[in-house]
Amino acid sequence: MRILNLKTNYFAYITMLVVFGFGIFFILKYGKNLESQNTQNFNTKTNNQDSNSINEVQSEKSKSFSFKEIKNLVNLPLPLLLVQVILIILFSRLCGMFFRKIGQPMVIGEILAGILLGPSFFGLVFPELSAIVFSTESLKQLQILSQIGLIFFMFIIGMELDLHQIKAKTEAAIFTSHASVVIPFLLGSFTSIFLFEKYAPRNIYFSSFSLFMGIAMSITAFPVLARIIQERGLIKSKLGTMALTCAAVDDITAWCALAVVVTVVQTGTILTAMTTIVLSMIYIGIMIYFIQPLLSRMGSIYASREILGKGVMSAVLVLLFSSALFTEMIGIHALFGAFLAGVVMPASTKFRKILSDRLEDISMTFLLPLFFVFTGLRTQINLLNESDHWITLLLIISVAVLGKFGGSSIAAKYSGMNWKDSLSLGALMNTRGLMELIILNIGYDLGVLSPSIFTMMVIMAIVTTFMTGPLLTWIQKRNLFPERKKDKLKTIKKKFKITFTFGPSESGISFIKLISGLINRKKKEWAFALHFSPPSDSAIPTENINEREEKFFSPILSLANELDLKVRPVFSISIDVQKDITKYVNQISPNFLFLGAARTIFGDSVTGGKVGEIIRELNCGVGVFIDQGFISTKKILLHYYNPKNDALLEIAGRYYINCESEISILVENPDEDFSKEKLKKFFHYNSKRKKINPIRIIHNNILSSSYIQYYDLTLVDMEYWRVMKNLNNEWMKELNSSILLLKPPKKFYR
Repeated sequence: MRILNLKTNYFAYITMLVVFGFGIFFILKYGKNLESQNTQNFNTKTNNQDSNSINEVQSEKSKSFSFKEIKNLVNLPLPLLLVQVILIILFSRLCGMFFRKIGQPMVIGEILAGILLGPSFFGLVFPELSAIVFSTESLKQLQILSQIGLIFFMFIIGMELDLHQIKAKTEAAIFTSHASVVIPFLLGSFTSIFLFEKYAPRNIYFSSFSLFMGIAMSITAFPVLARIIQERGLIKSKLGTMALTCAAVDDITAWCALAVVVTVVQTGTILTAMTTIVLSMIYIGIMIYFIQPLLSRMGSIYASREILGKGVMSAVLVLLFSSALFTEMIGIHALFGAFLAGVVMPASTKFRKILSDRLEDISMTFLLPLFFVFTGLRTQINLLNESDHWITLLLIISVAVLGKFGGSSIAAKYSGMNWKDSLSLGALMNTRGLMELIILNIGYDLGVLSPSIFTMMVIMAIVTTFMTGPLLTWIQKRNLFPERKKDKLKTIKKKFKITFTFGPSESGISFIKLISGLINRKKKEWAFALHFSPPSDSAIPTENINEREEKFFSPILSLANELDLKVRPVFSISIDVQKDITKYVNQISPNFLFLGAARTIFGDSVTGGKVGEIIRELNCGVGVFIDQGFISTKKILLHYYNPKNDALLEIAGRYYINCESEISILVENPDEDFSKEKLKKFFHYNSKRKKINPIRIIHNNILSSSYIQYYDLTLVDMEYWRVMKNLNNEWMKELNSSILLLKPPKKFYR
């Protein structure tokens, strides 16, 4: 096959475009003549009508960019929905990120974003704009999309519940868990006696209102609780395990109770609801004893695969929506069917993880924020316009906290936990979050909750979720790493220590190679490997933390063992990685912290952004590692610019003594006298050791790529690098040698 050269191809391409352009031109010109001939065949009346129509169209086009036309365009269903979705996603994400930054769950920010976009703020400040963007007619399609998001969310919750693990731990948690449901349920139902006459909707039975108030008080937000436990590093603790088990049992119990309550509300009495309850029990039995075994076979087939095909996804979606449809038809709400469909999914962790990841992106980022805003549009804080309303709100919050926090704490203490863990468990169980909003919206749709009591309950959900973090911190007064043994740390503090923080395992391996020559094995010196991971965006971040830790550290520790290095791994989930790194490093006081270079979005500085903030807050020496395909420390270039930065000489001396590196010292200042005392101090402090490689002293005016490219590693003063950053950015792109930028520590250990 003959391939045309570049010039021939270029000429053919230009020729093709020219022919295309002339061809279209002549076709349109010839068609214009056809248009004029066709026009002559019409009578005068038709011509006048067409002329008027054309003028009207042209007139309309001339107005197409007016504000009125834009308003009319937004009023169309699709453009309006797109505007709503863009506004909701952006605002929800920004509010969620803000609350995560201050140490609160993102869900609080997302809930508040919905309230702010509703009549309580956006509708109050910009009533005309709010009426356009969130018109009453558009809420139906918003509600349908939000309900689909909830169906996906409840399905994911069902998948994340490990029934085998719950069964194994149920005996220890059953009393505490059921107490955390029964006590607030009882208090909520009792409170309804004082609320029914003034706040219950008309034509609603007291039994329906009372039971719904009870179930609304007794719910625990399992997803929010799981995220708090993960972010606090409590996953491995007895408290974390107990809380997750109690919350899981709590959710199963509460949702089964909700199904009964919904049935009673729709039918009027418990006796007339028996048919629905019997159908529900039969359906649950079919799903667990017939559908689940069939799905287990599918799970065993696909457990070893990295992706799920479209056929499997289609089957899962059909089962999900069919289950939701059936439970909706028999009267216990579609969300219960979605939850049950998730519970009976194959037990394979990998299968569930892949399935969850594929569904979460669209449901959590797109569909679920619509639900928050839809709830916010129903929340009308301006309805609480009397002092009695605010007193009632305080009563509801007090009852909710007393029932959930107090009931769970007392039950946990009775079960044998100490007071600190009991109160911590009560604080965790008191969080309500998204799950509370789901139940409140079900009650609102059924006509059980009036707008005013709905608003109060939403505020209660926000307050109890918001108070969980500060209350838990106050109770725990937690240390970042409670499992650490302080006696060993005190011993290690007396020795030279290198600490490094890494992201991917590959960068951790490079750091192990980098520090290998800095550690003196005979003196039993240590290295600390830090991996601080931000929380997962998963709906329920309850993945196996041990497996996640092993995934990051296994290749690093394996290489460290081969090199006879003592490395202590430190793994933690952190909502503020920068702050926690600084806190931990200052706590153990190493000689150096090594971290990778990171460029910001708006600049090329490798010591800027969060890296720069960490450097400024640390008391120890800092090394920023620019990895350019680092392999070894056989050949090292030391750029000697700042006589006060002895960290360069300390690091180079350790490489020279511990792994016999070839050292070259580039002295940029011709007036600088690089004395033999410094060579003896930093490179020959063990007088019995014979000199293997001579140390080369090079005098030059400036550091350049022509010197660096021959070395495996170049040691550079950090302040010098910042001054010369514009020059460095030009030749760094073609450089093969790795660079370590060093800021000196306050003290050296020999």
